[in-house]
Amino acid sequence: MEKTERLSIALALLVTPDSKVLVGQRNADQHLGDKLEFPGGKIEPDESAEQAMRRELFEETGLRADHFRPLITIPHYYPAGGGFAARKLILRVFLVTAWSGAIDGGANWQWQPLSQLDESLFPAANRSMVRALRLPTRLMITANMDDPLEIAERYRRAASNGVRLIYLRDHSRPRREYEQQVQRFLRQVESQDCQVMVRDDVSATLLDKVSGIHLGSAALQRSASRPVGQQKWCSAACHNQQQIAHAAQLGVDFITLSPVKTTSTHPQALPLGWDRFRQWVAAAPMPVYALGGVSSADLELAWAAGAQGIAAISAFS
Repeated sequence: MEKTERLSIALALLVTPDSKVLVGQRNADQHLGDKLEFPGGKIEPDESAEQAMRRELFEETGLRADHFRPLITIPHYYPAGGGFAARKLILRVFLVTAWSGAIDGGANWQWQPLSQLDESLFPAANRSMVRALRLPTRLMITANMDDPLEIAERYRRAASNGVRLIYLRDHSRPRREYEQQVQRFLRQVESQDCQVMVRDDVSATLLDKVSGIHLGSAALQRSASRPVGQQKWCSAACHNQQQIAHAAQLGVDFITLSPVKTTSTHPQALPLGWDRFRQWVAAAPMPVYALGGVSSADLELAWAAGAQGIAAISAFS
């Protein structure tokens, strides 16, 4: 019977104000040798994830974490190979935005622009970490696409509070009409930093102009493979553990998980609550946005529960 090592790992992702990330390279004789890596290592039995992250960061780089928060928890399985046993990992990842000390001169660490990080050069488990760094903490969702100009104005107000990602949701409008409304919105925000997600049935012409597609739960269920290439975001709406697992199989980049709380739009839906939300997020190998009755006031609760951030229809404007 194949032996499987079970390890809990704490990692520190250090990011500068100008979006540079501290990256090293694994030794050739290590598991997943020669891949890029972030500072971190095994959580000892008598340590918390936070304590392990701080200790490993200092031991490997000479830096002390001064300001940080949870970023993502990633479960990952590596099969046996290359002389190494199979490994079942739980990766507890922290975003570190302030630190003290100087990098050990003998250490193999470099600051690399986030925009230039190549996910393929990292171990498979680390790729969701890079995506988490690239995604904002707030996702704005439209109720419909009746008035693109009004939506653009709402987005501009929301952008002043840190919103950089919007999903132009409208399931009832015919595709051609939906695409026309999306084009009107795009013209209004073309000078702004705006990542735009659209529904999954749009034309290739429109897809070229946006950041990616979002799969509703029905579209997710009928999808047998990821519907777009890696050059575009692919996200999905999840409401249960089976959908989370299917989204992971498809290799989506991030999901929304709802409803966290009771909502006015779906008052009959049973809310997950933060405890169950936390449990389900821990099993998700991709960034997760909390959706359903949440607002900016819930952002730190969402982070504490392992989420990327929050998603909302009306809370940001």
